[in-house]
Amino acid sequence: MSKKAGYKITSSDLFKVFMASWFMQSAWNYERMQAQGYLHGLAPVLPKLYPKKEDLIKWMKIHLEFYNTEPHVHNFIVGMDLSLEEKGADPDTVRGIKSALMGPFAGLGDSLFWFTLVPIFFALGSSFGLQGSLVGPVLALALWIPITWFAKYYFTVLGYRYGTSLADVLKGEALTTFREAVSAFGLSMVGALTAYYVWGAKTPLVITVGTPPMTVKIQDMLNMIMPGLIAIVLVMFSYYLIKKGWSLGRIVLTLFVVGFVLAYLGILG
Repeated sequence: MSKKAGYKITSSDLFKVFMASWFMQSAWNYERMQAQGYLHGLAPVLPKLYPKKEDLIKWMKIHLEFYNTEPHVHNFIVGMDLSLEEKGADPDTVRGIKSALMGPFAGLGDSLFWFTLVPIFFALGSSFGLQGSLVGPVLALALWIPITWFAKYYFTVLGYRYGTSLADVLKGEALTTFREAVSAFGLSMVGALTAYYVWGAKTPLVITVGTPPMTVKIQDMLNMIMPGLIAIVLVMFSYYLIKKGWSLGRIVLTLFVVGFVLAYLGILG
């Protein structure tokens, strides 16, 4: 644990964080996803937790690292983060919490809000809209808005309370064990997200061999060697560029150009 800042977060602080969380995706980008929105959400509290300029700058940089999850359940993570930082948690613990939870919470939030509540509320509203009634959209929003506002605020408070309890047991070996477990889980989630986003990389190349001529799909041959081989090559190539010291923006641009050229040539699909 780092030295405590000595500031006690208030209900007013949590409410300000909750309000700022509505701008979570206002500065979304492909390099760090929601990182700027995350930092913006903590802006009402961070200067109070870290009155020293150098400490504030340090933690602002930490919260500008990659982050991406569902915007409503995100508030649970930010609430827990605030609780841990109030208790003096070190950067690795906070990073571990964010990395480990953002993946599972993204799936949970998408399933709950976007795949369940949105279809139900707006299907109900559409039934009125099809009859030419303005009640439809009003009803859908009247159901959606209060529930999402309540959920985001409740998640902020719940995360803060749970994080406080968690911080109390993060001492000595317990902290080390917890951090290692969270880091391992976070790495597994990063691996799963990598597979999810890159797995679609395939080649449409087809060659003709033999007499009589026989058509062979290159992708089928690669699948016999190792399914997802192209995806693995892309990931390892990106990792190689990171180890070489390339910035994430430069890597993204390189992958875009390479992918565009290979797709134009018909090598990647």
